[in-house]
Order: sequence, then structure tokens, then C-alpha cells
Amino acid sequence: MRISDNLKQETKLALLKIINKKRMKRNDIQRSQIKSEDYALEIVKVRNMTKYELVNFINETKENKNVQLGLKIAHSSSPRMYRMLDLDIRNQIEVLNYAKNRLYAS
Repeated sequence: MRISDNLKQETKLALLKIINKKRMKRNDIQRSQIKSEDYALEIVKVRNMTKYELVNFINETKENKNVQLGLKIAHSSSPRMYRMLDLDIRNQIEVLNYAKNRLYAS
């Protein structure tokens, strides 16, 4: 029996958040102040993923209906419509693009 089996889901998420905060660099801290803390933590998670995990993350994110609609709007010729999207959807799209760049750069 593992210790993590006895922990509640909320406790696991809190521990993961603390671990990811420890991994943050100066530019990640500035990113969390400008954008949001969740966005900065997602970037830290993507940075620590392997290639296989990046591929799975990209596929899972692309399956999200909100992201699919946001990508269609982002590829249209109207930046005004893109700015009208919810901030969470825009952040998911930006994290997806960051993950793609990390995958193709390595």
C-alpha cells in the first residue's frame, strides 16, 4: 500500500501545487503575477514533461470542446473575437501552443 493511496484528492492537489511552486523560476513568478498563478503552474508542468507526456497532453487538450472552438476562432481573421473569449480558454490555447513548441524544439 502506498502513502498516496490514503491521501484525499484535495490533499494530493495541494501537495502538487506546493511542489510546482518550488520548481518555479523568476520568470515563472513574474508570469504568475501578469497572467495568473494557474497559467504559470501549467507552464511549469509542461516544462517538466517528457516527450511522451507532451504528446498525450497535446492530444487531451485538443479534445476539449472549448479549446477546439477557441482554436477555430484564433485561426479566423478576427482578433477581436479572440479577445472576447474567456480567459481560461485563451490560457489553455497558449499552454497548448507552448507544449507544441517544446515538443518540436526537442
